[in-house]
Amino acid sequence: MLFPATNNIIAEKICNNLNYQRRDSPCLHEGNEIGIALGFGIALAQSPKDIEQSSKRVDKLLYLAKQNGRGRAESEK
Repeated sequence: MLFPATNNIIAEKICNNLNYQRRDSPCLHEGNEIGIALGFGIALAQSPKDIEQSSKRVDKLLYLAKQNGRGRAESEK
């Protein structure tokens, strides 16, 4: 997802809200509730030229989020 004109703090809040909403609404499959946890990596792109490098940083942050536990957002500090 891209959040134009957004800083890391706001992007992290948006991602955490998505996780809270998802936790409160489990999916039903064949009568069983399935919980879904979302992981996010958040990095800023200062210009269109920076998007490719930001994507690489996001990928590393996403793996960090998965490593640190389910339903997390990891961002550049």
